[in-house]
Amino acid sequence: MLNENILFVTDEDGNNLKIKVLFAFDIPKYNKKYVSYVVYNEDEREDDMEVNKTVLIAEMDYQTNTIKSISESEADSVLYYYNKIKGEILNESIED
Repeated sequence: MLNENILFVTDEDGNNLKIKVLFAFDIPKYNKKYVSYVVYNEDEREDDMEVNKTVLIAEMDYQTNTIKSISESEADSVLYYYNKIKGEILNESIED
């Protein structure tokens, strides 16, 4: 059975991807949802996903299961929110 954080999505180039969502967030200013994720390669097992991965951030459309690149005009805001939320998550895990 797949982990609930594993999604099958399509990127803006039409590529089908299997991703593991680390966390999701929205930015009310843009009225959009974003995901922080890693790509799950075909030859990897689910338990290999945490090793040497590049974390990516993309705009997510949950209705169509598509992700797309963040626009240049939104990049600074998205990075700010990503770092803020990541810090909150890390602080919570340290306190537990």
